[in-house]
Amino acid sequence: MAFLFYYAHMRGADIRVECLLNGVYDMAVVSRLAAESYLTQKGLCLALELGPHTYVGEHQLILP
Repeated sequence: MAFLFYYAHMRGADIRVECLLNGVYDMAVVSRLAAESYLTQKGLCLALELGPHTYVGEHQLILP
């Protein structure tokens, strides 16, 4: 089974979450602080919390 996805780097969580909510992207990686503030919005959920031994240990993946 293949999983095809595109990656785009965008500076700032606001634009990443906006694109996620508008259906431009299927997922967004954001900081823990940004995730905690955006997860209060309807329609978003935490999908993956990256661990302490990763380059982005304080980042999380959110999905619509």
